Amino acid sequence: MRTRTTAALAVFLLTTLTACGTEPTPDKPASAPQPSTGEMTEQAPSPSTSTPQSPLPLGEAWKWEGLAIDGVTRTKGSTVALSYTQPVVGFRPPGKELGVSGKAVWARIEVKVCNEEGGNIHVTQSAWSLAYEDGAQAEVTGLHGGDFPKPEFPMNEKLVKPGKCVRGGIMFPTEPDQRPERIVYHPDSIDEPIEWAVPTK
Repeated sequence: MRTRTTAALAVFLLTTLTACGTEPTPDKPASAPQPSTGEMTEQAPSPSTSTPQSPLPLGEAWKWEGLAIDGVTRTKGSTVALSYTQPVVGFRPPGKELGVSGKAVWARIEVKVCNEEGGNIHVTQSAWSLAYEDGAQAEVTGLHGGDFPKPEFPMNEKLVKPGKCVRGGIMFPTEPDQRPERIVYHPDSIDEPIEWAVPTK
């Protein structure tokens, strides 16, 4: 089975969207993305939160209920994968140190989490991954910043207050002749992952 990049950080689960990323120009000098460190926290969803039986289409939100950071306040919101782009160009391609070939390219998902009401929550990148037809997985690399398209979804723990959303991109290295089937959202606090189908083109 081919391997894909694994990386750093743990993420949380709840919120919706605002903003859009833009690609840097191809001839812009590349500055290296930076690795990130930090602990992430997951909120526990309510047992009443339902898990879709099949992948959602991109742009369709998953509604959730759970506990705020204080572990007491009931909170609800939504999470959605908005788009998938491959390749994303304009800066240095992923290197072999990430476990991919010298021909690998960057892919980008744009996601959004909204905290609709209740208490404060945290969000990060690490609950997100890509799933391929053969069972291979690609996880976040821990790289951010540099010339990566903006906005970026928070790499480190980000506080989201009720009535607020966080939206941004997450980068994954992938082979140019391979395309994932699904975008996967699986924080530690839920048993079954939430998935969105990636269009074939």
